Amino acid sequence: MSHSQAHPPGVHVSRRMALHGALGLAALTVIQRTSRAGESAADEVDAFLERWARQTETHAGQDKPNEDEFLHRLCADLARLDPAGFPERKQVSFQADGVASGPVAVQMPFLVLQFDLDPGAVIPAHNHVGWSFLSMGVRGEAQVQHYELAGTAPEPGEERDTDFHVREVSSCLLTPGRTSSLTRTRANIHAFRAGENGARFIDFGVQFPDPGEGYRSFSALAVDDEPADRERRVYAARWLGNIYAKD
Repeated sequence: MSHSQAHPPGVHVSRRMALHGALGLAALTVIQRTSRAGESAADEVDAFLERWARQTETHAGQDKPNEDEFLHRLCADLARLDPAGFPERKQVSFQADGVASGPVAVQMPFLVLQFDLDPGAVIPAHNHVGWSFLSMGVRGEAQVQHYELAGTAPEPGEERDTDFHVREVSSCLLTPGRTSSLTRTRANIHAFRAGENGARFIDFGVQFPDPGEGYRSFSALAVDDEPADRERRVYAARWLGNIYAKD
């Protein structure tokens, strides 16, 4: 193939707020079970959204939050739900090049976004500033690659003609119920490509008050198709800047 705190497609809400899936038995033991006999799927989703909005507020306010542990618990709770049971987005916040996205729920610092990709549509590789995200497939399929820097690199958005290297740290196919995630410092660069029947997925985001040790500015990337080091999955790449900024 091939956020200053700006943001990728769909992360545009009021006041321009910015807007893996390992599933262990240990994580399952700490989930609050809210499913009750007779409770509708919509009620379960509503309860899920309210519960995780509260938990996200506590998590994001910690001095040293364990982002991966939080995402694993979120993933375990999501596994109880039908991905198709989530409500439609409330509006279209971004639409271009076969990609449309918008918010399903906004209770900052918890953000839920829906993405629809036409067949073959691409969301270019990009980083995230001050966010962790869990992506869950809803219908169709999308290939998602995650990258981390391999060695040094210029600041995102600067020296756009300067090559540096990234390592592909994970690659998976998002199909209904399958997940992929990133934190401020782990696998923070990702890219999507829809399959022949298109794709829908939902992003569950946590916004932190500060990027911490993560990126401090947003940028898309151009990542070479052919690896520079095939065995280590290392690719040459270069920053493209904020390709979503309005002129």
